[in-house]
Amino acid sequence: IAIWPAKQAKKRMVTAYLAGKFSESHVYTEGEVNALIGEWHTFDDYFLLRRSLVEYGYLDRKRDGSAYWVRGRTRIQPFAPDQAGALCALIRRTIRQVNLRDYGPERTERYALSYTPEGLAVASAKRHILVAMEEERILGTLGIERAWQGAGADYCFLTVFVEPGEQGKGIGRQLIQAGEAYVRGQGGASVLIPSSITGRGFYRRMGYLEIDGPEPDEEGIIPMRKQLKARPEEAPIE
Repeated sequence: IAIWPAKQAKKRMVTAYLAGKFSESHVYTEGEVNALIGEWHTFDDYFLLRRSLVEYGYLDRKRDGSAYWVRGRTRIQPFAPDQAGALCALIRRTIRQVNLRDYGPERTERYALSYTPEGLAVASAKRHILVAMEEERILGTLGIERAWQGAGADYCFLTVFVEPGEQGKGIGRQLIQAGEAYVRGQGGASVLIPSSITGRGFYRRMGYLEIDGPEPDEEGIIPMRKQLKARPEEAPIE
């Protein structure tokens, strides 16, 4: 790797290439990660490449940076229109099983049916949609849009869903981190999330704070916001 490209898609390609040099069966120390990165690039910035490996979802790590490992077979990639049917089914299933506790059966069903394959395909024209994949199976999704004027943030994360049986395995965290990396790449510095009641605890752990206090609005939504930190070389990745 001779240069770090300017375009987001090429950054991901370079990072994917570098990730292929890591063994899935080995747990690396930070020094080992730096040494391996050093073997495969020539512009002397292993801090940048190490962060990219984590933010793009190729490596995971302990919070103190003492151990790194390949993140299984889950990968984060852009949504493709031919995935609309499968993604719609996942979203409806998640709403019916997870959001039922927040909104009751009648409202939950209306919410679930508001998502259609056709609507997702149309939304993808103006919204950057990410999907978490394991082989050919969709495990979760995250939609990213420019925030509306007066929102108090640069970008908004919408349609954040993880397959109910896959929750608690770090997939939501991978999606949020990949989304934040995308926002930074677009020059954004803050993110708004209209959280459900159930999702609030997860977003708090990801560094998001309630804008108008802990109580949901009349729609059952809790607006939350995060100011993204600049990317100092050794800043911890939450």
